Amino acid sequence: LRPIDRAQGGLAVSASEMFVLQSATSVHEFSETATIGRAESNCIVIKHGSVSGHHAKVVVEDGRVSIVDLSSRNGTYYDQEWPAATRSPPGDHSGIVPGTYLRFGYCPWAYRLEVRLPESPPNSRGDMAFVKGDDDSRTAEMYLTRLAAARNEYFASRPSSAIPSSHDMHQAVDEPSLEALKDACPLQFSLSLSASLRRTRLKLSSVKGVAHALSEPQEPEANAVDAVENLDSGEAASPPGEEELAGELERLCVRKLETASVLRPPLKCDEDLTAVRDRLTKALEFLRVGLVEAAKGLNVLRGLLFQELLARGTGQTAGHLARERPVGRVKVEDFCSASEIDRLIAAAEDVSSLIRVKIEDDKDLGLALIVCEDCQEFFRDLEVCAKWKGQTWQSLFSSLVL
Repeated sequence: LRPIDRAQGGLAVSASEMFVLQSATSVHEFSETATIGRAESNCIVIKHGSVSGHHAKVVVEDGRVSIVDLSSRNGTYYDQEWPAATRSPPGDHSGIVPGTYLRFGYCPWAYRLEVRLPESPPNSRGDMAFVKGDDDSRTAEMYLTRLAAARNEYFASRPSSAIPSSHDMHQAVDEPSLEALKDACPLQFSLSLSASLRRTRLKLSSVKGVAHALSEPQEPEANAVDAVENLDSGEAASPPGEEELAGELERLCVRKLETASVLRPPLKCDEDLTAVRDRLTKALEFLRVGLVEAAKGLNVLRGLLFQELLARGTGQTAGHLARERPVGRVKVEDFCSASEIDRLIAAAEDVSSLIRVKIEDDKDLGLALIVCEDCQEFFRDLEVCAKWKGQTWQSLFSSLVL
């Protein structure tokens, strides 16, 4: 982030830069002052009962960006972390920077401000395009922010009666799966070619789907539909069309950047890749089952148990070296044998050293679970594409370059 001039407020930007205000379900671009509200005349329309007709505006003035509340009934809020809780006084120009979350009234959707160059168009998912030369930390920040926003959006859209209390957060069913997040927040995720072809096959398998397909002049290529027929059996099928395959390879290039940025281990050779996939499988088993069952048996929050396990460990876990944790807050011996405790400690340390998610509480664990699932899905998509191209998934990984 660039430094803010506190005297004037806002963020200094160049004239060539564009702004993106993005939620989990919508993306809005603007290069100058944009009004926000429920009325259709606004630049950014938010259809929610608590949002005023002309609620607020994002002001771009003298190369600086600020949010101005237009005397809305339910207020405009902004913060560097979600949920946004700092209320902008009506009429004031409150300076904001890339990464700032905005909330309008009681609308549950989180809006995040980003800046991008106009020559770097949004990718198929709608978020900021990756610029060659970005370091891993920036890529990881954008990737984790997107997943965290999708998770927040998922819970915000659920009825209050469906959201578990803090006493029940050890229940695995309370955490959304990756598929549930994709259904709730489709703009935050890109659809793989294999998933798209499966949807086409399901559509064609129904009577209505077949009738509709026959009436359409652009039918999917026969070999593309045939290609997905054999995916479930693991057979190498004929590849889809060249244009479709090229699009999938471009998507996988971006996914490779995201995956590599959020994984701590190196991914330099076939052995590294195979080892990471195995570790992801074990991490998912621990986060979905092992940790959940232990927390439930001890009647404690998963995050508290996770911290206890790290406190009992070697203290040499990547990303947690500077953290001092008291031992003994959770009496793990009341539920687990000595060998089981050792196994849980090893699993907790392995998760911490596998992904770049600093885990302090249950919310962080939920994000860690989604990250592991998403990384595994990338490797599965990579494997399918490699079969289409007649090569190993490891060699395809190495060849992916933006």
